[in-house]
Amino acid sequence: MLVHTQASSAALPLYVFSTPSQLHSVNLISWLSEEEQRQRLQRRHPNRQAEFIISRALIKKQLGLSLPQAKTMTLRLKNNYLACDNVPDTAVSLSHSHGLLAFSIYTPSKIHIGVDIELRKPRQNIAALSAAFHTSEQSHNTDTFYLRWTAKEALAKALSLPLTEILSKPTYQIMSIHRLSLCTGLLNQHRWTVAMSAGTYQEVRIHRLSLP
Repeated sequence: MLVHTQASSAALPLYVFSTPSQLHSVNLISWLSEEEQRQRLQRRHPNRQAEFIISRALIKKQLGLSLPQAKTMTLRLKNNYLACDNVPDTAVSLSHSHGLLAFSIYTPSKIHIGVDIELRKPRQNIAALSAAFHTSEQSHNTDTFYLRWTAKEALAKALSLPLTEILSKPTYQIMSIHRLSLCTGLLNQHRWTVAMSAGTYQEVRIHRLSLP
């Protein structure tokens, strides 16, 4: 069962950005470090490259980095989250799906955060995919499937675990054992879910971003 967090703290910002239809025309490469530029080239499809560039530029902007600073700092993947050089004890949980990206910034020494977003598109194999869940969570309903799938993905990211380790376990059991809460919602045709340490935030607040 998915629940909203109960706490007295401020809302957790969830930053979202709708990528333009002509992604290859976006030029934000100057926000990338030399290492990130090499990582970009490992993505063959132009849209994948553009998503990589946009996400790094937006994250660095939200971290408060100037353009000269951004060019010297690299966002690296660590334990299912991104960490930036010279920005201590700061982590970013990032997710993107079919034209929308979402991320949250947090302090990993204090809390756990995991973000997942998925386009709710019809699938003929919903039943087969759902079979990976615990029997109490299996469903042939598309909306229910994405509700549970994003919950599993967010929990796996928050716990820095492979998704395969928790797919078959009941969601409520994972939340109880690891003292995590879930918050979920819809952005047009996308389902988003955030997993976080219980008692840290009262809600998740959406912040729509524009290009730096």
